[in-house]
Amino acid sequence: MACRRGAQSIAREEHNCEWRRFLVGRHAATIRPSAARQNSAPERSLIAGTFMIDADDFDWNKAAPDFIVDLAELDDDDYGFVYRGEPFSGVAISYYGNGQVESRRPCLNGFPHGHCQWWHDNGQLSQEWTAFAGMGHGWGTTWNEDGGVVKKRLSEFGRALEWTIFDPDGAVIETGTNREDKPTLEWIEKYRRRFPNAPVV
Repeated sequence: MACRRGAQSIAREEHNCEWRRFLVGRHAATIRPSAARQNSAPERSLIAGTFMIDADDFDWNKAAPDFIVDLAELDDDDYGFVYRGEPFSGVAISYYGNGQVESRRPCLNGFPHGHCQWWHDNGQLSQEWTAFAGMGHGWGTTWNEDGGVVKKRLSEFGRALEWTIFDPDGAVIETGTNREDKPTLEWIEKYRRRFPNAPVV
């Protein structure tokens, strides 16, 4: 199912959908074994349903390198971006048909990791967020094609902690929080233990 950008879907679906869409493109991934090769330990973890690699398999305590690659040159094997048979570490850039930059995604070990950006085809910034090991981690903002703010959201390890949604005139139409939500807090605590050196949100 495509991850929609509409304001109504943002607060309800995006906490699960956004990082996977940024990871694999405009559609959520279907996690499945690769028929072409033996699955690695991180892939087996994904197939088991955790949607995240094992903490010990890769080093996440560094920034993505400045090595720039057109997204079209990367393979997506449902476990992240792959470049020449290896998990991609660098900056993936995608383009619209008119040559305008569509997205800029720093990646580490195949997953978005760092300051990610998307643009509308008119050049206006569309989305901006920070990823850690493929998960939204920090503040993210979404804009409409005219530059008006649609949504602001604070996430930790891919789970929305709080959000604000705006109407086309800039008035607040919804605010929300998951700071008291037990499943959200349990998820975050699990990943705080798993990634003790992750940036504090």
